Amino acid sequence: LKKLLSTIPDVIKDRAKFLDLIRQIATAMQYMLAAVNAVAKHNEELLGSHKQTLDQHKKVFVRGCKSFSDTMKDYFKNGKAQNVYRVGHRLINQTNTLLRTL
Repeated sequence: LKKLLSTIPDVIKDRAKFLDLIRQIATAMQYMLAAVNAVAKHNEELLGSHKQTLDQHKKVFVRGCKSFSDTMKDYFKNGKAQNVYRVGHRLINQTNTLLRTL
């Protein structure tokens, strides 16, 4: 996911490549959440008191994914690439936070 997000500046000008990248990012977001949920489910006893923190970070990640989606819709309406870069960077940071929690 982070690698895909980091390629946004390289492909944003090519609409076809950018649309394909957005699809890949959406799939990677789903895989990320599925993986986090699987790890949490199989290691509940190890998480202990960190479960609430993990749940909170998952909620923030999901909100970040929604924000990314909304920003993509706005980008295709108004063409402001700076907002895309900002939300992509924020999602990378949220992914890092979620991974550190695990």
